[in-house]
Amino acid sequence: MKTKFVLVNHSILDFEVYKEDFHALAAAFKSELFEVATKYGFQLVKIGKYSDLRKRVVFYNKHLDMEAIVAIRKKWPPEFV
Repeated sequence: MKTKFVLVNHSILDFEVYKEDFHALAAAFKSELFEVATKYGFQLVKIGKYSDLRKRVVFYNKHLDMEAIVAIRKKWPPEFV
């Protein structure tokens, strides 16, 4: 299999390593977000994965009828080199 490299902020990075780092950071955010959301009465409704570099978490507070949506994504589409 040919190794893929991605351009991020004018730096060439190994794409597989970049994806692993992205997933690790997203997982860390999700656990901390869950803790904060629970503190304010929000329940986890949905964890969505739309692509390798875009994830979304939805929380809902029934008492306030309020939804909180948090998206974690790479800002621009990946550029491969």
